[in-house]
Amino acid sequence: MEWIYQLPHKTKILIAGNHDLTLHEDWYQEEYHRWHRTAGKQERAKIVELLTGPRAREAGVVYLQDSSYTFRTKPEGRLWSVYGSPWSPWFHNWAFNYNREYGEALLSKFPATDILLTHGPPARILDRTQSLDFAGCADLRNHLPRLRPRLHVFGHIHESRGAHVHAWGPEDTNTLPEVTVIDDDDDDDEDEENMDDLDIGFEPDEDCHGNADVAVDRKDTGKDGDGTQRLHETVFVNASNSPAGKGTWRVGQRVPAGGPGFQPVVVDLRD
Repeated sequence: MEWIYQLPHKTKILIAGNHDLTLHEDWYQEEYHRWHRTAGKQERAKIVELLTGPRAREAGVVYLQDSSYTFRTKPEGRLWSVYGSPWSPWFHNWAFNYNREYGEALLSKFPATDILLTHGPPARILDRTQSLDFAGCADLRNHLPRLRPRLHVFGHIHESRGAHVHAWGPEDTNTLPEVTVIDDDDDDDEDEENMDDLDIGFEPDEDCHGNADVAVDRKDTGKDGDGTQRLHETVFVNASNSPAGKGTWRVGQRVPAGGPGFQPVVVDLRD
């Protein structure tokens, strides 16, 4: 948290995930011994204090757990809405896991928002594992045409780190594409791959390589000056920064967290 406190950004919005064991309170009471049998049960109150206490508030840290937040980037600027949720489909009974049959009940409660933060990805969007499984949530995918956030940020599947810009047509109901960065014929030998040639997932007309930022000219539903219909777009970002799968090793060395190919993805949205 010290690193997060010191970041210069005025507002820093966090959610938990499946590794944030102590924050899933009821589950942790039953399962803590799987990780903390020797060291003993952690004190949840102390961890929550790091996320919501005076130092966090002073640093502009906002912790969301199935909750919303609004902020402005400048006085009289646009009021941005954010909804954050830590859940992801069941995976070996880690924190904030849900059985897939309960996904609809959970996802139906998500409100429409400008920025959606979820730990897990939607099905078939930057969710493919190194074993070629699609680990994302089908119910989350099904609700996206209703939610249509400007920006949807997630992680969880580290090896599918990347980004994609999807343009919704005015009559779209559920026409999301499949977006993957792992192919069936991927070569396991990555040592000689040049980072400049590492495609992180844009297709077909929004393309980004390596550590470049994502610049998006935000288009709202409405009409341009010539009367043509604007499109509504969602920027999907798998922001995983802990290397896994393709790109983990470079020139015989393991890439560190946040290293080449796994650095922050910066998305600019028009205020």
